[in-house]
Amino acid sequence: MIGKKIDHEVIKNILRSLEMKIVEECEEGLLLNVPPYRVDVQREADVIEDILRIYGFNNVYNWNMSVGLSTKLYGFYIPSRKLFGDKIQAVRHVFTPTVSFSYAPDFGASRYGYWDTYQKTDADGNVSLVSYSKYANALYGAPDKGKSGNISFYPGNNIEMKVKSDEDSTGYKKLSIIDAFDINMSYNTAAKVRPWSDMNINLRLKWWKNYTFNMNAVFATYAYELDDQNNVYGGYPYGVGARAGSDDSRVCRKTSRSH
Repeated sequence: MIGKKIDHEVIKNILRSLEMKIVEECEEGLLLNVPPYRVDVQREADVIEDILRIYGFNNVYNWNMSVGLSTKLYGFYIPSRKLFGDKIQAVRHVFTPTVSFSYAPDFGASRYGYWDTYQKTDADGNVSLVSYSKYANALYGAPDKGKSGNISFYPGNNIEMKVKSDEDSTGYKKLSIIDAFDINMSYNTAAKVRPWSDMNINLRLKWWKNYTFNMNAVFATYAYELDDQNNVYGGYPYGVGARAGSDDSRVCRKTSRSH
């Protein structure tokens, strides 16, 4: 009826959702027990109409998956008493490695039927192939084209020092050496060229009571050459930014970026 074959199990699941009990299955079809309150279902065509209403004449969907793994590793260092005395009790390093994987299929593939192409000729006679989707201007849009399979690496670091202090009731206090030093990078297993992402590095310091220093750097993985002014060309732009602000988020220095 709609020019498309619907899977047998999909049909049975739809019927169950409509509270139509399957009494018997045979080569000719299904024998159903229709609920008495469904007075609108009197013939086979009514059942087919209900199935198509649930399934949809244009069944558009997309999906993706992701999984992640993270843990914490602790390291302790006790400084030499001969060199540092007994003021510094210990230095603790917390290493938090995180690995994640995300995957999405290419919904632009012909087997999904969401995208198609047509040949376009402009006023100058140039011929080009244009990709389009009839769902592009629909309520939820068209599923994305392009397959992706990203493996992300995110090692995080935190370093604190425990020192003697008369200001604390316990006799000790913690001092932050590096509040956060994070590196983020990913690899796209589906990319045929330039699969590595740029490397993002973040450094956060809390050496002052009311102020926090943040520095972010982006390193272009495929920046091949530098010009006379040491600017990247032939690859991607890169930048380094720094910001210092108080705990109430007032910015003291704006982020700068180089290209």
